Amino acid sequence: MSCQCQRSVALVFRGASLQKEECCLCFQTQDDDEGINLCLECHFCGCREHLTTHSTRTGHCLSLNIRRSVVVRPEEAPREITRVAIGLPGGASSLAAEYTYASQCFCVKCGNIDLSTRSEQTNLAVLSVMEATSQSQADQVKAWEDEVKPCSHTSGDLPPITTPLPQLAGKALDRCTACELTDNLWLCLTCGALGCGRQQMGGLPGHGHALAHYTATRHPVSVKLGSITPDSADLHCYACDKEVVMAKLGEALARFGININTQEVHGKTIKELDLALNLALNLAATSADGVPLAPAYGPGITGINNIGNSCYLASVLQCVFSLPSFVALYSNCDHQNACRDSRPHMCFGCQLNKMVLGLNSGKYSRPPRSVGTAEPLQGQEGVSPRMFRAIVGRNHDDFSTFQQQDCLQYFEHLLSMITQFERPNGRRPADLFAFRVQQRLQCTGCSRVRYSSVTQSSLLLPLLDESQTLESCLRAFASDECVELACPQCNSRSATFLKHFRLETTPGMLVLCINRFRQVGTNYVFTKNETQLRVPDVLDVSDLLAPASPAPGEQLLPTEAVPPGPVADPAVVREMQEMLGFPELHCRKAALACNNQMQQAVEWLLERAGDPDLDAPLPAPASKTGASFSPEVVAAVVDMGFSPEQAKLALSECDGSGDRAVLWLFSHVDELDSLVAAASSSGPAPMDTILSTTSAPSPAPRQQTRPTFRLRSFITHKGTSIHCGHYIAHVRQPNGQWIRFDDNRVVVDPNPPVGGAYMFFYESVPE
Repeated sequence: MSCQCQRSVALVFRGASLQKEECCLCFQTQDDDEGINLCLECHFCGCREHLTTHSTRTGHCLSLNIRRSVVVRPEEAPREITRVAIGLPGGASSLAAEYTYASQCFCVKCGNIDLSTRSEQTNLAVLSVMEATSQSQADQVKAWEDEVKPCSHTSGDLPPITTPLPQLAGKALDRCTACELTDNLWLCLTCGALGCGRQQMGGLPGHGHALAHYTATRHPVSVKLGSITPDSADLHCYACDKEVVMAKLGEALARFGININTQEVHGKTIKELDLALNLALNLAATSADGVPLAPAYGPGITGINNIGNSCYLASVLQCVFSLPSFVALYSNCDHQNACRDSRPHMCFGCQLNKMVLGLNSGKYSRPPRSVGTAEPLQGQEGVSPRMFRAIVGRNHDDFSTFQQQDCLQYFEHLLSMITQFERPNGRRPADLFAFRVQQRLQCTGCSRVRYSSVTQSSLLLPLLDESQTLESCLRAFASDECVELACPQCNSRSATFLKHFRLETTPGMLVLCINRFRQVGTNYVFTKNETQLRVPDVLDVSDLLAPASPAPGEQLLPTEAVPPGPVADPAVVREMQEMLGFPELHCRKAALACNNQMQQAVEWLLERAGDPDLDAPLPAPASKTGASFSPEVVAAVVDMGFSPEQAKLALSECDGSGDRAVLWLFSHVDELDSLVAAASSSGPAPMDTILSTTSAPSPAPRQQTRPTFRLRSFITHKGTSIHCGHYIAHVRQPNGQWIRFDDNRVVVDPNPPVGGAYMFFYESVPE
């Protein structure tokens, strides 16, 4: 019997990508026995259960079931590997997989539909769906093709020659002009200067003299010698801080007498160096002595597939979403059941439910499907966080890309997203990680003190050369430090203060991060400290607790303002961001503290890496709450539960960006009243408030006789550079076993390498 429920259907526009491989609300895929279903009216993608719920809510009946099967064709001969196991042409996998697809139109209401009665419009809709690029295919291209494009400095005509250029044909271009290095050499295409690159580029030696040349001259583009061929070359634009291409490279080289057609490659290109470094990482599921580790399966032991430089994300999710409070709150799918969003793949709450349940149900913790070959597949079937990654990274400069990122920064961003999402519900699950850090400043001249505090979710600890234990890193964090600040009591703009930090409160989950990367010399070259620390299973932080403040006999600094200091130079701030990747707020504070002197500002900032006060907001000028913004933008921020004054202040801090303003508000939620009051007052902000948020005594710390924590999980970074590497998580199970999560490779690890960890998650032990 023909179905009578055919309605209007929607075509997929040519060139558009489509979510058609995985259910929007769970991790069932088109590779499962039941396949996946796509609503032909709105393109909702779901398993049969979630499709039925969708049809009941919307009345949409007509759907397309898609099943995918793998056809394996063994390769005829070994081939050269040009990418790292990414499942794309040139990847490191040994199988070339092809797929066949089966599709069936059906009506959710009637159960099936007679194919002979499908309308022409329905046939066109089915064809457009099957031919559309899947979202995973689009992501793979974006993540792994690493398309390099010209920038504004390499497109268009070459700049005019204003001074005679050196003629370099036939000359030995084999040594940096500033040091003795003979490898990793970069030629400036503006003046012909030859300098060495940065050390972390593929593990090559380097002192960063090419970057120093750019800093001094602002000549933006350099080419790596030994990589030049008539068809390609490694070019880097220091102004844009990225790899670029240049259509007129041959013409640019000819200015120096270099014929591009006679150049040959010697040494490895940047892509070859990146590949070698990635392949050198120990990605096998083996112990330190090479013994294979036993695979692990079960609820809460589910791997996360790498979807392109996503190991930082996977490691954080394993550590956070294994916590009982998060499992209890989000694995029941309450939000999914109540949500009426027509695009659940773009709903943070729906994807949060999906991810937490997927990791803890055990449903996807199973060996991978066989593809008909004798060679065993590695890891678990696991889950792919494609939709979760997209919604968390939306509109974020770093996490919206497919580049490697820092797991600590992702952890902080994830908590801010959860806090923002739960604000209307009155729930604060991220408070599990929250604690207050107290800063004490004492002027050595007048002996007066100032206390300030800031709420944090983690501590970034220094790793000194003499550090041998995690406790020594904590002591270094809390040790006294001399700083130069303005003192209103001494009426001095350059007084010496003693500064130290203590914990006002302690969290339910204490997150510690070891600052293993540091600058060497003055050329922005970073190295990684691989020191193996002795890490206690139970950590006592009693010595870090702040006493009652102010102490008897202490006198507080007055709040009178001293003459205003300089304004942060936007060019200096922007350059520091481009070169070092520091947040704008940190760079502004460094520029203010060093009178906009670039080198001093960089050194000032690196010396204070990890200081909680760097995240305290700069005092707002008087006009900020009265600034003019679009009423629609202000209303959108107000709709998130903030006052118009708070919304305008946040917009002024975030250059009018509504999305960034909301995140800013949530990150300063405990200080909004004082910040709005400061912004509304007259006169410029005093210099002595740059590094402190208030002159009033901090709240008394939570009374604890012995604040102790037990190690629950940790994250390790494997690699030598801040620009590449691999993250692995270890999580302790209730039975005491340590489980190692290396993307979707999940094994029992009897001897976890805790001494080399980057991040630690310590759980509070009840008193």
